[in-house]
Amino acid sequence: MIKTRNRYAIASTGITLHLMIGGVYAWSVFTGPIVKQTDWAETSVSFAFSLAIFFLGMSAGFMGRLVEKFGPTNF
Repeated sequence: MIKTRNRYAIASTGITLHLMIGGVYAWSVFTGPIVKQTDWAETSVSFAFSLAIFFLGMSAGFMGRLVEKFGPTNF
């Protein structure tokens, strides 16, 4: 029996992941309002960005191997 996949679920998952990644790259837009509302130091807010970029890179490095091995829709 051939396994069928819901193409809308795959497309919506891809869009969601791209929006999440885009949020990290748009962080510079959010830095000023976060500093003003929370009264945190800009270095603290920048450190949160550094952590997000670090974990984004690490997940891409490790999960990329799995995608190469199993394919993008086999999870």
